[in-house]
Amino acid sequence: MKKSANAINWTWYTALKHSDPRAANYLVDHIRPVVIGKLKRSGAGEADAEDVFMEAAEDIFRRVRKTEQAFFEDEKFPAYFLQACVWTWFKKSGNKKAWLEVTNHLSEVLFSEQDIEEELIAAERSKLFWATFDKLGAACQKVLRLFIVEERPHQDIADEMGYQYQYAKKKKYKCYQKLVEMIKLDPLYKELTDNSENGNT
Repeated sequence: MKKSANAINWTWYTALKHSDPRAANYLVDHIRPVVIGKLKRSGAGEADAEDVFMEAAEDIFRRVRKTEQAFFEDEKFPAYFLQACVWTWFKKSGNKKAWLEVTNHLSEVLFSEQDIEEELIAAERSKLFWATFDKLGAACQKVLRLFIVEERPHQDIADEMGYQYQYAKKKKYKCYQKLVEMIKLDPLYKELTDNSENGNT
């Protein structure tokens, strides 16, 4: 696998032990989106997912400060952290069966490096998509939000925007094509595409 663009050059246990800001920043910038996405797919709302992320982070920070040696393999820390968040969510949500399944495997990491890499790439792609989306004009943003987020049919979009039906379809297509072109021009797009292709070979 190609080395991730988000690779680090420090160790997790030492960084957490000494409150290195790089660890906290990496957690928030790179691992948090993965956790939020994973928990939302497991039934959590945005606020619940954020709470679980913070709760798991605080718990791990406390454990690190109380111990003299790492209780996780450094290179697997992102996977370990994600697993801790999933365990916390299942416990809080009352999903006893799923919670017990994760509990029975707490001594091993259920998520592989490739799982985390794929989740990180997906999260970075989402960030790239919305960052580029915000650069579109107001009309294009509204049309695409109605189509992509609200999944509204073309006639609803036409009515909402005050367009004729055929113009609404044409406008949506042109705005989407413009968005795709802008994304492909961003240097991060090629980097993420290369990472994804190398991860699947």
